[in-house]
Amino acid sequence: MGRIFRKYRKPDSEYEEEFEAYNEDAEQEEEACTPQLSLKERMKILSRKDRMGRAIPTWYRLLGVIGILLILLLVINSLLQKAWSSGNPQGEAVGKQEIQLSFAGDVCLGRDVAVYGEKRSYGSLFHDASRLWQDSELVFANLECDVIRQNTVYYDHEKPVKFAASQTALKVAAEKGVNVVSIANDHAADFGRKGVQHMIEALDRYEIEYAGAGANIDDAGKYKLIEADGVTVGFLAFTDVIPGHFTATQDGYGVLSSSYPQLYQNVLEASRYSDFVVVYVHWGEESGIHVTEDQKTLAHQLIDSGADVVIGTNPHTLQEIELYGNGIVFYSLGSFIADDAFRSMRSTALLQLNVNKSTGEGRFTLIPMRINNFHPVVTERAYYTSQIEKSLMSELREDFYTVDDRGRIQFTMPLYTPGTRQEKPEELEDMTATAEQAAEEEAEE
Repeated sequence: MGRIFRKYRKPDSEYEEEFEAYNEDAEQEEEACTPQLSLKERMKILSRKDRMGRAIPTWYRLLGVIGILLILLLVINSLLQKAWSSGNPQGEAVGKQEIQLSFAGDVCLGRDVAVYGEKRSYGSLFHDASRLWQDSELVFANLECDVIRQNTVYYDHEKPVKFAASQTALKVAAEKGVNVVSIANDHAADFGRKGVQHMIEALDRYEIEYAGAGANIDDAGKYKLIEADGVTVGFLAFTDVIPGHFTATQDGYGVLSSSYPQLYQNVLEASRYSDFVVVYVHWGEESGIHVTEDQKTLAHQLIDSGADVVIGTNPHTLQEIELYGNGIVFYSLGSFIADDAFRSMRSTALLQLNVNKSTGEGRFTLIPMRINNFHPVVTERAYYTSQIEKSLMSELREDFYTVDDRGRIQFTMPLYTPGTRQEKPEELEDMTATAEQAAEEEAEE
């Protein structure tokens, strides 16, 4: 018989060794031929695949990015809220011999602010501010809007931007402490002479003192003498930003402009019959951070005529403070309640003046604030407080004022000499009463 040959078969262990050696050679060859990827490139590839190795759709990735951004925005907003709000803000303490006055810049209760107020509440606009001035006898502001009535037809002129506030908004402002306003600005007559009339009637209804507009030019130009715990404050207001053809006339409602011939004479007269005089002026360039020569000229003329404290409005930004003669000028306190979108217009300050009734000395305090959701919120964040200090105090010596750890700026200066105020003659009182009665009768007609 022939031989039977059996095919030789290697043991399994030898096959496994050869297979592993082959794989190692293949991997080395593949690595040698494949370019090395950077970490960034590898992460890019991995980010497009899930754990099963499947490609992630582009819209999933977009949703993920949007989600992360939203979370970041919420965190940032929360941090800013904590940075701006001090929880329960307090104004400056009032001593036994002191009275306190508070001064705010532009307050607009129309447009987007009105929408916010109707949806959320007008009271929320004064959340921090009303706590700051709760001990103030007088709270001043520039009311930069018209206060109109519902279901009433007003003059529809071509002005592109008009601010209409409701009676409710004004009522809430009064309830929150605002009791003196300037209505001399380029928006007080947005709805014509009838709008000015209705605004004045609303101010009277809610017992808010005002200056800067009236039933006729002499009514608009008169000064007010306001009593505050034994101290008499003279108050006037006018605008250098002329609101078209709605300035007051000899027989028509309107606002007072800087061209009024009796302006400086009225300031002088107010200084005789008051302890000190406050003048609100609507002037300068909107969004302007620098004081114009016209502003300086007007301010100096006012102080030379007897004004003690001049408060500027209209730029919507903070501007420098100037000491001139025996008075002080705050060229712009910025917006206070407004829907200004620009970040540069969101810094503001509440000015508080503590007056010593025995010495006549004034202690001025500027409280840094930022506008958030249309209303001012106290800020103690160094980034903002340092900017506010720079905007306001750039022209004053550093040894003239102090800044505390909250960023509040404070200084003192003589304001008036107690006991030198003259009593207003009865004939002048009678003339004023007659003029007011005539204006009311004309309005009724």
